[in-house]
Amino acid sequence: MKVAKDTACALGWLAGTTLGSGIAFLLQWQSYDAVWSVAIGGAAGIMVALVYRFFIRRVQWHGTQKNSPQ
Repeated sequence: MKVAKDTACALGWLAGTTLGSGIAFLLQWQSYDAVWSVAIGGAAGIMVALVYRFFIRRVQWHGTQKNSPQ
């Protein structure tokens, strides 16, 4: 599955901020604590999405190289 870099970042940001706000809600954090939780979750989500995208592309590329006729 091919995913563009901006799509991976957007999905990572969405997942990270959702996770961050869920954690803030469960811990009943207010204001600044919740904002930091959401911001850190969003940044972490982007990083995970980009690393995952790079890893998947690398695995797919190596997979096609092994199966190609020589």
